[in-house]
Amino acid sequence: MKKWLGVITLSAFLLAIGSACTTKESTHSSGGFALSKTFSSTEEITQDAMVILKGSVPKAYKEEKSEFLLYYVYEVAVDNVFQNHTDHQIKAGDTIKLYRIVGFQPDKDKEIAPIADHKQTEIPEGEYLLFLNGGYDEEVGHVRWFPNTPNQLFKATDEGSGTEYKNVFVSDEIPSITEEDVLNAI
Repeated sequence: MKKWLGVITLSAFLLAIGSACTTKESTHSSGGFALSKTFSSTEEITQDAMVILKGSVPKAYKEEKSEFLLYYVYEVAVDNVFQNHTDHQIKAGDTIKLYRIVGFQPDKDKEIAPIADHKQTEIPEGEYLLFLNGGYDEEVGHVRWFPNTPNQLFKATDEGSGTEYKNVFVSDEIPSITEEDVLNAI
């Protein structure tokens, strides 16, 4: 019995060493990993948003860092509010702070892990249809709004009436959306 136990233990040990030698070591790089979701329909992205609005995003932004997250903060001029399921009043003519989460850094000596699937971290200037979540944050002492996903941001096209919005990031999921699509999904 002891002989069989020794053979089984030795076999398991050799198998473990053999597996370790034939497996490539992980590179510990955050490149290629995304920590966020992507929606596949107008209904999904609409249902996940507390606030849906049309607003003008400027080119300029501030950079802010919390303990683990890096943000780009934009002062967005609100043109129209389609949906607001919060206690915070937002109306046309208001300005809101839009926080775009750029990366996650668990330790100061570690590389910043990207949050989105793509390399583009800045939001191009223009008019957007924004699907937002957020609210009052006691840590910073004011209301913060976040896109419900950094992988899909919809910018107005210059064609026609301007009610079609194209995803500024290359994606097969919801390449474009219209105000009518959103109103039908609400």
